[in-house]
Amino acid sequence: MSSERSIEGMAIEQEMIADAHSLESHLLGMKEALGGKWADRVVIGMPSRDVLLRIVEMPAMEISDAREALKWDFDKYFPFPYSDATFDLGPVSSPVEGEKESIRYIVAAARLHVVNSLLDIARRVGIKTEAVEPVNVALYRCVKGSGLRPAEGTMVVSVGKNSSQIVVGYGDDGVLYRTLLVGGGSPP
Repeated sequence: MSSERSIEGMAIEQEMIADAHSLESHLLGMKEALGGKWADRVVIGMPSRDVLLRIVEMPAMEISDAREALKWDFDKYFPFPYSDATFDLGPVSSPVEGEKESIRYIVAAARLHVVNSLLDIARRVGIKTEAVEPVNVALYRCVKGSGLRPAEGTMVVSVGKNSSQIVVGYGDDGVLYRTLLVGGGSPP
């Protein structure tokens, strides 16, 4: 079963959560349209303006060690301190070969209070959250599918009412993510 609802009003503005209470109300309406229950496992899409994505090159190491190491250089890549953030990373391939002793990671970081607010809303409406991920990462994975050979590049463009998403990928990985505040409903 699925449901689609337009979020009217001020819940989401310019690709950001603007009114948590309004968003909660819309989610409760969606739950009702789904017969009063959610799927057992739900992955929440984080609005693209609430999360930053960066490609970071690091020495080759285990992913858990890379997470730990990034804590020390976090401020170099993101405009908010590590103490106010939550992040995760994953290795990505690239058309430009780097040094064999290094690995490129895509790092998704968001302000902790924004993620906690989103998780609180989900909890209040009864959603059992399995993960939170940037919507443009999910968009790329969904649109790209699995039909490309690893060496091929892709570009996904999604034009919304007020903004557009552009994702450039290589193989199975998105390597460049951009949000443009121009959409199909924007005046010329």
